[in-house]
Amino acid sequence: MYLEQLTHQEKKIVFACLCAIAKGPFIHTGGLRYRASMERDMLYKLIEKWPEIDDSNPCVAGALNGVMAICHGSFLSSEDCAAWFSVDKDVIKKVYTKWLRLQGAAV
Repeated sequence: MYLEQLTHQEKKIVFACLCAIAKGPFIHTGGLRYRASMERDMLYKLIEKWPEIDDSNPCVAGALNGVMAICHGSFLSSEDCAAWFSVDKDVIKKVYTKWLRLQGAAV
């Protein structure tokens, strides 16, 4: 599992992304299914299982990929980011990029 290779702080950021997209008003259900490859209720199930999720599972990896991409992208304003995270969007992007690299993705 690639999440295991992240620091405790980085894992907290991934979890915050998961929570923000599952619980926040940032993306409608259809867009969520497209961007995170998962319905909102499935994101809630990942939240319930955290940190015992297996991101080597393609469905889980797709969901995490989607939520982190949404969180560092244009969907969240700086104000939204400040309300949902203890870090700014650049830090979220760094964690996202590190997680992708751990999987062997060319970033």
